[in-house]
Order: sequence, then structure tokens, then C-alpha cells
Amino acid sequence: MMSKILLFLDHQENRHLLARMLAARYEVLLPKSDKAINEAFDLCILDGQALFRLQKRVKGRKAAEATFLPFLLVTPRQSVRIIRRHLGKTVDELLISPIEQVELQTRVEISLRTRQLSLDLQRQGEDKYRHLFDNAVEGIFQTTPDGRLLTANPALARMLGYVSPEELMRTIIDFQQQLFVDPAKRLEFKRQLDSTGVVQGFEAQLYRKDGSTCWNAVNTRAVRGARGAVLYYEGRVEDISERKSAEAALRKMRQSILAAQEAERSRIARELHDDVCQRLSATKLHLGALTNSLGPNNKALLPKLRIIKQQVDKNIIEVRRISLHLRPTALDDLGLIKALRQLCNEFKKDHHLTISLRATNSLSAFCDAAMGIALYRIVQEGLSNISKHARATNVLVKLAKRQNALTLDIEDNGKGFIPEKVKAPHAAGHQLGLLNMKERAELLGGTFRVESARQKGTKIHVEIPLVHAE
Repeated sequence: MMSKILLFLDHQENRHLLARMLAARYEVLLPKSDKAINEAFDLCILDGQALFRLQKRVKGRKAAEATFLPFLLVTPRQSVRIIRRHLGKTVDELLISPIEQVELQTRVEISLRTRQLSLDLQRQGEDKYRHLFDNAVEGIFQTTPDGRLLTANPALARMLGYVSPEELMRTIIDFQQQLFVDPAKRLEFKRQLDSTGVVQGFEAQLYRKDGSTCWNAVNTRAVRGARGAVLYYEGRVEDISERKSAEAALRKMRQSILAAQEAERSRIARELHDDVCQRLSATKLHLGALTNSLGPNNKALLPKLRIIKQQVDKNIIEVRRISLHLRPTALDDLGLIKALRQLCNEFKKDHHLTISLRATNSLSAFCDAAMGIALYRIVQEGLSNISKHARATNVLVKLAKRQNALTLDIEDNGKGFIPEKVKAPHAAGHQLGLLNMKERAELLGGTFRVESARQKGTKIHVEIPLVHAE
């Protein structure tokens, strides 16, 4: 098959000359309009006038080509110096006029061989890509901006329960609308893609052909044209169902451990309150009776008995404090908000802090037992961290309902810290406290965030959905 050479020469004599010289070995195209620059050819020869007129079109055609497409410029020798600045931008080689047959043949052959090499390399690359595409473990796809599948590999078809990529592409006419299980996830995916053009590691459940669902991580990017318009989207899909199942099992195990811990805390708290406290109270009564029964000869024992009684009183207070710390009865009897008020008052008294709690009692109605104890423990851990590490004087605890979630903020005016440095060995206690708080929030499907800087205090933000994960 003969190579096609397009001649854009306004100089009629040169045009006829080159057409005669090239006609024996190539298919020569003589354009009738400038639009011919967009048609199929293997090499284009222009002169200065044509290049001046077609410069933008030539640049556009070269930019649109995936392979090397040569453009040769016919120019007088005296203009070579000026014209060289176009080399590599609009033209690739110069033909010096008057044109000689040997030079013309040499330049054309070199340019056409270079183009052929470029085409061969492209085909090899396409073959290699096709092999990777067909044999990849991950799903690979391309869609139009409106969601229609352009390409899909066998892995994606298998992942979604289809016999072949062709069946998948016939069935799915809107990738986002038909595949995403959760409409909110679909909208978030679209929002990220529209705003940044890239979505990475987006985890969502997708529908399979039989109506079942599978967890997937989707990575997508927008491919744009020269003017910035989206031509298509391309991406990868990884099946993460096994990982999600393992995470769910681990989450369930952690919930069971926390539930067992809370049950044990309650048992010990009851024993301390009902048994140890009762015994100490009985001891106090016996000491009172003994004090009242002392005769005149034993009055010297009174100071010692008073000291013992004072020690028993202190022990009763301490046992009650420990019992309350293990399991606050107010949480079960009065609800979350009143239990938090009690907790804040205790920390005020014990650590000389100014603590403000902003929450309404009605919020307790939105908390089930699991959420109530989780939020209580997070506040308890947060106040404990502040008393041990922050050197703060003022603390603000805020609990609020926002749409379908409860948000908790704990702010202090302490010395602050660099969150990354909390991982250091000397900060193990602080790190463990933050990890415990984070874990409690995440086990309920919530999020946990820490903001802090040196001398800027610390803010902990927790958000837990009202319909939380099981």
C-alpha cells in the first residue's frame, strides 16, 4: 500500500514539480481546500505561505496524533535560519529550494520510515496494553461523561457477575446510576469527580447482575482534550468484599470485647457499692458505737478512734469514686447528658478546671445504650488526657445533633501538641487514650479527628451517625 503525501504548496510551479517527482512511488494528494489538513495522510509538504495560513491547524493536527506525523517545509536557502525556529513545533524537516530529486527522496523516505516505526511501536504498545487489559485481576473500564461504558475488561465483568464484557456493556448504560447501591455514595463519587477530575480509593457497594452486592474500591480519572473538556473517564475497580468481611468480623469482635469490659466494669462497680461500701459503712457504725461506749478510764483512745473513723470516711468516698468511674449509675438512671454533667463536675472539683458542657437533655433520646456509653467514655478519656497532659485551665464539651448524626467536640486551651509526634514512645499514654477514643467512635460507624498545635490548645471532633454500623 502506497504512502499518502499531501502537498500544501501555494507556489504552483513547486507544486507541479513535487507532484511529478513523487507520483511514481507515493499516492500524491492535491488538496482542494484547507480542510484537507484533517484528512488521512502519512506526510505533508508545505511552503511558507501555506504554513503561515495553516499554522494553528498544523499544530492542532500534530497534537491530536498519537504517533509521529511528519510535516516538511519547502523554503529558500536564505530563509533557513529564520524558519528553523518552527522545527519540532509545526514542521519536522526542511526542503531547500530549488528542490533536488535526491534530497527530496531522502527526506521523504527518512520521515516516512520514522512514522512507520512510530506506528509499529504504537501497535506493540496496544498489543501489550490489550494483554494487560484482558488478563488484569482488577476491573478496568472507560465511560463517556454521561456514564455509558466504552470499554470493560473480563475481570470487571466477572466481578459484577456478567458472562462477558459485551454483556456488561449492553446492560449498564449509566455506570454511576445503575451500579452504586447507596445513592449518597453515588452523589459523593460524582461530586469528587466533577470537582477534581480524580477519585482514588473510593469504597462503595456495587450491584451485581443477580441483585446481590459486593464491596469495591474505585479509582477514576477524567481524560481531557486539548481545550480541557472531558473526553471520557477511565478507572480501575478492586473487589474488597473479603477485606470488608474481615473488617466487619474484627469490628464485631471489638464490640464484643468492649461489651464484656463494660459488663465487668458494671459487676465490679456493683460489688464495690453494694458490698465493700456497705462493709465500710458498717465499720463506721461500729466505730461510732465503740466511741460512745468508752468509759472514763478509756478516754485516751478517743483521738485514735476519730483518726480511724476519718480514714474509713475517706475510704468510703474513694470506693464510691472508683465505682462511679467504672460505671456511672447516672448513665443508666438519668441518661447521657446528666451523666456527662456529673462527670464534668467531678473533674472540675478534682482537677481545678473550668469545664463548660453545652448540651440539652433532649439529646439523650437519640442515644441507645451503645452510643451513650461510647460518648461517655470518649468524654471521660478526653478529660483524663487534658488533666494529665494539657496544662489547660478551660475546657468546653459540646454535644449536638446535626442532620442524621450526633457531634461531640472537646476543646481545651492547653499547651497543645503536634499530632504526628504523639506516636513517639514517650507519648504512649497519650497515644493510647486517643486510640481508644478513635476506636469507640469508629465501632459505631463514626469519625474521629484531632486538631492541635503547640500553644494552640486541642480540639477533638467526633461524629456518629444516628443509624450506626452494627
